[in-house]
Amino acid sequence: MPQPSRPRLTFVTREGCTICAEALEHFQKAVRRSRVSLDVVDVDADPVLKDAFGGRVPVVLGEAGDVVTEGRIGRSEARAVVTAARRGLGRGRKADEPPRT
Repeated sequence: MPQPSRPRLTFVTREGCTICAEALEHFQKAVRRSRVSLDVVDVDADPVLKDAFGGRVPVVLGEAGDVVTEGRIGRSEARAVVTAARRGLGRGRKADEPPRT
């Protein structure tokens, strides 16, 4: 019997971005023991992503392309996002919605 596909998050980053590097480290630790895949994409390597998120990195996208979280992302937020993805819970908003305050 085939195994179900793993939930997937996309981490949008930029080379040289220190808050991106810190957030990515939190996400890499959070996914290590989960059944969630984490794709890391450089915003400057994709014109569509650069248009959408060029000034907003880091950004984490859910499977449907929704923004799950962005900006300074701490360890607890990274774990919460990974847990929600693993459980199939929608925590995000569409890319064209304003950030939560």
